[in-house]
Amino acid sequence: MHPQSIIIDGHAGSGKTTLARSIAASLGLAYVKPFDGVTGEVNAWLYRKGRTTDLLAFRRIISDHAVEQNAERPTVFDRLIPSTLSLLDGSNWPDRLPFAERTVICWSPADLTVVRLAERGRDIWSAEDHGRFCRIFADIAARYRLFIVDTGTLGPDAALERVSRHFFSGK
Repeated sequence: MHPQSIIIDGHAGSGKTTLARSIAASLGLAYVKPFDGVTGEVNAWLYRKGRTTDLLAFRRIISDHAVEQNAERPTVFDRLIPSTLSLLDGSNWPDRLPFAERTVICWSPADLTVVRLAERGRDIWSAEDHGRFCRIFADIAARYRLFIVDTGTLGPDAALERVSRHFFSGK
């Protein structure tokens, strides 16, 4: 991964795509969303079918390909490794997270997540499911000491400023 690349991850509706696109545009970085389109559809299908082994292998291949294809240029990745971990029981998480020092977790409360997804016309899981994923991503961030941006309290401009300052201006 290019040393100026960054991963923006988090649960559905947490503001990660808004933040990732904003960072890419403001800093002139490439923007890549590895689990969009057909890859996203296959990902969701494998998850719904309970095919965890296939899902993890598929996500690893897509993630590795995205990183390799963008190794020479600064890139903002919209989802990558933490999203994969969110599908596993915490006891199966690795001891070390690749690119942890270049990863941001977007987080927002479950009730706000549900509102954001409804505004976009997206399929909404139960508030309980969203709450579970909010907790999982908070646990991932804590375990790997990832930088967290609470998009529930920060607006898009403030989130962009905080991430830019942390990763691109010497903190």
